[in-house]
Amino acid sequence: MAKEHHRKAEQGQAIVEYGLIIVGISLAALLVLNLMVVSIKEVYCQIAGALGSQACSNLSCAFTFDDPGDLDGWVGGDVGKTLQIEDGYLCNTRTKYSFFSGCSEDMDHADFTVNLSGLNVTKTGNNHAGIDFMFRTNEMGDGYRIAYNTKKNWFTFWKRVNSKWVILERTSIPSEWGKQEMDFQLEADGNTFTVYQDGKPVIQTTDDTFTEGDFAWRNKPGSKSCIDEISFE
Repeated sequence: MAKEHHRKAEQGQAIVEYGLIIVGISLAALLVLNLMVVSIKEVYCQIAGALGSQACSNLSCAFTFDDPGDLDGWVGGDVGKTLQIEDGYLCNTRTKYSFFSGCSEDMDHADFTVNLSGLNVTKTGNNHAGIDFMFRTNEMGDGYRIAYNTKKNWFTFWKRVNSKWVILERTSIPSEWGKQEMDFQLEADGNTFTVYQDGKPVIQTTDDTFTEGDFAWRNKPGSKSCIDEISFE
């Protein structure tokens, strides 16, 4: 009996030791990945993708604009000129260009949430001031657009079909919004699109015309618009 008890004790000790070895190896691997600036999520998604899984088809994507390299994630005719990073903000000054996010290529963007944090608009002329955010849009410019107009103080949902513009929904907003930093969230859930301000719904519309497409951002020509952070989920 004593020998049997001793043998079981040794087995138990061996299991604990194996467990500690596994934990040690895992911690070492995490440290190496951390030093290589590789996230566990990225590793998981690479493995899942290699096995044919679609678990990571809707990865989140974020730009904090603390690094000039964040401009590499945007494509447009004036990147680096009127679209620049200034003091941790992505700023766009009086341009007609639309800038497409690199997230468009990496995400399943039929249903998504976009967070626009620290958005501030400075009027620079007599034209419309604010930004347009396009989604489910194509190379021809057809798709949906939410217009934030700080001159006329409204939000407007538009759709563009065969180069023709149609208003889907419009609502008035407080004039103070255009004079301070704001946090907005755009959510597309099936055919329903909602804009939130600090978690409270501001405007909502429904439409079935477009089911997929890219993201883009355009500054209105009568303003300078700066955004502290943009994230896509």
